[in-house]
Amino acid sequence: MTPPKELEALAGRARRAYELGRLRSQLHWATLALAPLALGLHFSGKTAAMFGTCILLSLLILALRWRGQQYAQGVLPGLTAGLLALSVPVLACSSGLCPARPSPLLLTLCVGGGVMAGAVVTLRALSTQCCSVPFLLAAASVAAVTASLTCAVAGVSGILGMILGLAVASSPVLVLARVS
Repeated sequence: MTPPKELEALAGRARRAYELGRLRSQLHWATLALAPLALGLHFSGKTAAMFGTCILLSLLILALRWRGQQYAQGVLPGLTAGLLALSVPVLACSSGLCPARPSPLLLTLCVGGGVMAGAVVTLRALSTQCCSVPFLLAAASVAAVTASLTCAVAGVSGILGMILGLAVASSPVLVLARVS
């Protein structure tokens, strides 16, 4: 008969191996952060901040996918919403509508992009019956970090404005999820 301490050690090793396997199986998802990085670098060229944000986004995606369940389901809708919000300032400034530097118009575009991202997250949550707090938090977090790659050009106010817009647009579904 195996002593209890050896069984506990064996169970601990098995659990670590299982979790490491789950983590390895999700590593490819972390590369999804490269698309927003390319757009962000094209837009602002602030390489250190862009790479730091890209690493943060990769780690966030990896952690949510590793966690699984509703958290994992929020990654793609969040990335889609974040790319939409990220593209608003890029398209506006590339077309000559606004300068690619801090300005009131760029701040407004970041807020508008955040509202659009919140609407995408909200519609996705309602259309797939994923109306849960973990799904919404995961999707909103991924969207916010993704969109911050270009809203950072407007400064801290650009990032905060985008997050505010995202929160306002998605908060009704968050309330609905908490009530359900």
